[in-house]
Amino acid sequence: MQTIGKKTNLSVDQVLGKAREFFDGKFGLEISDESPDCCVEFRNDIGFVNVSVEKTENRNEVTLRSREYERLARLFIQKL
Repeated sequence: MQTIGKKTNLSVDQVLGKAREFFDGKFGLEISDESPDCCVEFRNDIGFVNVSVEKTENRNEVTLRSREYERLARLFIQKL
């Protein structure tokens, strides 16, 4: 399992929207859990990617936790 993070000027809604566009229905992943104000998780029988966003004063902190999809998680966070 891997955890990576990045600060961004994007809003929580923007980050979660981009995560849905990137992961949902692709790579065999489907949304398994979602909270519109903070996080979304994509999962299948092989692994998962969890995307969470924490609001901070200046920039939002995006954290991705993944198992078996580490390369895709890194690719997604680079695109933010």
